[in-house]
Amino acid sequence: MPSYSIEHCEEQLAKVDADLAALEDRPRFDHGMLNIPLSKRVDINAQLDKYKKLMERRKYWANRLSIEKARLAAPVRQAEKERDAAAYRALDLRALLEGKTEVLWSFMTDKWLPIVKINKKTVRVKGASDFLIPADQIYRAR
Repeated sequence: MPSYSIEHCEEQLAKVDADLAALEDRPRFDHGMLNIPLSKRVDINAQLDKYKKLMERRKYWANRLSIEKARLAAPVRQAEKERDAAAYRALDLRALLEGKTEVLWSFMTDKWLPIVKINKKTVRVKGASDFLIPADQIYRAR
């Protein structure tokens, strides 16, 4: 697929929207047109075909615009992903939760769960049975 600039995609999308608006300003088909002789009617099929083509063009340029925006944002997302991965590797829950006795699980924030054991990346808590909560699911601790 060819690569387009975001500005070019936005211009094309604006052109298509203008063409659609111009098409919608025309007199619309209604059942009263059936009483008009064929020679006097506007070409309804041509209007429908033009509308379908414009909608396909609009869909294409909207898709291209989203692809180009995603392509532009990809390095930023990759840097954020690497930063988050580095932060997770450096995470040590033992140091963060030292002296804490209970945690709130992000999926069950109404009940404090007593801590049984603190690992580097998880916390074992006592519930109906002991289970592990990963670091990214700990809501609060006290």
